[in-house]
Amino acid sequence: MIAKQQPHPKSYYFASANRQTEYSAVESSNHCDVCVIGGGVTGLSTALHLSEKGYSVSLLEKNLIGWGASGRNGGQIWPDVAWGIDIIEKKYGLSFAKQIWDISLNAVKLIDQRIEEFNIDCDKKNGGITAATSSSKMKEYEQEAIYKSKIYGYENLHILD
Repeated sequence: MIAKQQPHPKSYYFASANRQTEYSAVESSNHCDVCVIGGGVTGLSTALHLSEKGYSVSLLEKNLIGWGASGRNGGQIWPDVAWGIDIIEKKYGLSFAKQIWDISLNAVKLIDQRIEEFNIDCDKKNGGITAATSSSKMKEYEQEAIYKSKIYGYENLHILD
């Protein structure tokens, strides 16, 4: 039984994205080296990297590309990790945290490289915003900006009041 494709949720991504081609459901066997499940940012990036390394890759997406969280993330691009680099640092040490930080910086650069390489028509801007919900949170963000500047050499955190 083939699942019915769900309509794309309303989001900035869907409203501003280039229209996508809809493909028919897979109805025959397909042989490949790697099958990537999911057409979000991670799935697409994985499929692309593997393909560039010479693997035959099939990408399966139940709905449209970017249908899930990748199409609803607000499009904010900045270096860091989901846990927060401070948590990584406390758990694994500064040396390891700096390696992870550098990976996150390179991930942001990779997005720019891919946009140029594939001539992607988009209005990408680096950065994001996090709102302080209290004066103590504001102080925490100020300290984070100072710390990331001093320890990681990152000068792109700007505090707005």
